[in-house]
Amino acid sequence: MSVTAPATETRGEVDAPLVRIEGLTRVFDLSKRWLNRVLEGSGRITLTAVDHVGFSIPRGETYALVGESGSGKSTIAKIAVGLLPPSAGSVSIAGVDIWRERDATVLRGVRRRIQMIFQDPYASLNPRWRVGAIVAEPIKAFDLVADKPARDARVGELLSLVGLDPRDARKFPHEFSGGQRQRVAIARALASSAAVRCAGVSPRALSTARCCCCASTRPPVYAGPAMSTIPFSRGSVAATIGAIIPPSLWPTSPSRAPSMSGR
Repeated sequence: MSVTAPATETRGEVDAPLVRIEGLTRVFDLSKRWLNRVLEGSGRITLTAVDHVGFSIPRGETYALVGESGSGKSTIAKIAVGLLPPSAGSVSIAGVDIWRERDATVLRGVRRRIQMIFQDPYASLNPRWRVGAIVAEPIKAFDLVADKPARDARVGELLSLVGLDPRDARKFPHEFSGGQRQRVAIARALASSAAVRCAGVSPRALSTARCCCCASTRPPVYAGPAMSTIPFSRGSVAATIGAIIPPSLWPTSPSRAPSMSGR
């Protein structure tokens, strides 16, 4: 399902990719403290998690970033949604570079269009909040629905969309199973009608039919461990340690994921 651009956008903005990542690099400093290095005579230790990665995602497309554990998928996802600063490169959402833009109003408008579904749902849910308040948080934060009864009705719709009962809004996160908590996280990501939804892993807590239903509302971006876990993706790219494998180097068999051994 294609995403309809707001009326304020020009034709060129509509035709441009919704997400554009260029030269993305992230280097982590794993060195000991300065004094320890001086006393031990050791140098700096760095880890390049992402090395000059670049790709673009058109509007209305579902994009899968696949690869083995440690290949940099989650790092790319966190940088793309603004949670982790890059060492180099740029991330543009709807034409706005989220790491160079300084206008707070512009950044707030861009953040409204981005949602993240984390790998560990329990760690991303406030254990002291009821599920209804958790799902309604983006709606309240961006003033999407001012009327409380209408907001509660919207929360019930979102919970039903991911296969939960609207009455579950009165429960706390610890009252759910792991899969159900993942559904709550997905419902929250759907709440703000974001243009880009980035999932740390594919939403395996939902059935294939339910996944397709959620994805069709506004196609998200998925960073998953294997191609077979994202049955509804239209575009995909494989990752090895810190880099992207072009499709021309993929194996000919579609049932096998690209080999990630060595570089």
